[in-house]
Amino acid sequence: MLENFRSTSELGLYSVASKIPAFLSILSSIFIQAWSISSIKEFDYENDNKFYSLVFKYYSILMFMGTSFILLIIKPFMSVYVGESFFIAWRYAPFLVVGTSYYAMSSFFGSLYGAAKKNISVALSTFVAAIINITINLVWLPGNGIIVASISTLVSYFVIAMWRMYGVNKIVSIEINYIKFATNSILVILQSIFVTLDINIYFNSLVILFIIFVVNFRDILNICKILTKRLIK
Repeated sequence: MLENFRSTSELGLYSVASKIPAFLSILSSIFIQAWSISSIKEFDYENDNKFYSLVFKYYSILMFMGTSFILLIIKPFMSVYVGESFFIAWRYAPFLVVGTSYYAMSSFFGSLYGAAKKNISVALSTFVAAIINITINLVWLPGNGIIVASISTLVSYFVIAMWRMYGVNKIVSIEINYIKFATNSILVILQSIFVTLDINIYFNSLVILFIIFVVNFRDILNICKILTKRLIK
């Protein structure tokens, strides 16, 4: 769709910007591949909501922390990662990075749908999000530039995540701290806005990263303990 409404140069910038979330996607995909196998086994044998709740809590925290860290370093990283002519692409990457974190979380729930053989629900959520993405781009992309494509990606991935998060409880009861989840979401979205608008990027990003760390401190401590035990073994 971009090629129909924007110039080739803008298309090139967006293509470069879309490569940045790949780093978060790689970490996510490694987890999701392992998680898909575990979720099927757990679903088949005991359908343990405590297991799912704990894994999602830790996984979402890692995604939010990883997202915030990438947003912190995105501008200096792009200065060495790409040539000068493509450096400006960093402005289009923040919303894509946040969107990728939501897509990663939607994949977590998607694995549960798959384990329960509810693939139609997965397809439906993807279809609705695609319609939203296309609609946003058709209405606002022609007159507002490729930043709209980044925003539409974030919105569509957020819709998929929320749709599946809500619907998964029909399959298995997952305990989610919605206040903490909302707090983390607001923080990373706020940070992505600061970075996109180039408003005191490093100060604001460090403050937000620190707040996310404090909000999730106990859980982060538990994650570190689990990883330490695994390494010792």
